[in-house]
Amino acid sequence: MGGFTVDPATLQAQASAIESGITSVLQECLAAAEQADEDENFQYGILLTPFAWPAMELVAGQAQEGIRATLQLSEALSEALNGVSRCYAGMDEGVSSALDKIAAEVEE
Repeated sequence: MGGFTVDPATLQAQASAIESGITSVLQECLAAAEQADEDENFQYGILLTPFAWPAMELVAGQAQEGIRATLQLSEALSEALNGVSRCYAGMDEGVSSALDKIAAEVEE
C-alpha cells in the first residue's frame, strides 16, 4: 500500500517561514502604501498634481487592496499549515498510544 510521510515539525517550520518572511514583508508594504496615501503628494508639481494625483490614488488604492488580499492569503496559509501540523501530531500521538497499549497487552 502506497503512502507518504508528513513531518509536523517541517509543516510548522514552513508556517513560521511564511510568517517571518512573506507576511512580515507584506505588512511592511501595506504600511508604506498607507503612509504614502496619507501624505500630500506634490511630486508632480503644482500644475500636474491636480490631474495626476487622482489617477495615482486610484492605482494606489487598487495596489493596497491587492496587498491586503495577499496578506490575508499569507496569514491563512500559515494558519492552515499550523493546523495541519497539529492534526498530524495528534494523530501520530494517538496511533503511538494505541500501539503501545497493544504491545503492553501482547507482553502480558
